[in-house]
Amino acid sequence: MYIKIGSYVGNGTGQSLSGFGFAPSAVLLKQSNGGQRGLIEHVAIISTGTQLITTNSSASDAIVSLDADGFTVSTSATCNANGAHYDYVAIWEGGGNCRVDHYTGDAEASLAVTGLGFQPDLVIAYQHDVSKP
Repeated sequence: MYIKIGSYVGNGTGQSLSGFGFAPSAVLLKQSNGGQRGLIEHVAIISTGTQLITTNSSASDAIVSLDADGFTVSTSATCNANGAHYDYVAIWEGGGNCRVDHYTGDAEASLAVTGLGFQPDLVIAYQHDVSKP
């Protein structure tokens, strides 16, 4: 597992962030000096868009791609407002005990998610609206 933590300043015209040394499996992105909600891009679940954390609203124009050496953001103010500061965490699941995957809820009080092949030290879960791309 590799993790790259960094930041960038939005330019309003779209930009690629690179030099990670890996192709991210997931990217968490948060505007650090504004009111935008955090975003997560997950290639296995959301191949064409971005899912806002804590809502079911899609921001499919935010992170436009997970690239071989980083990721690319669009011109959207959600992820690239001119002069806004953004913090990100990029995760590559290969090469260690890390897994980026999904499960289907059952609306019960608890649900065992099994089959990982290891005991996780950290789990990040969010609700993805499957009706969105």
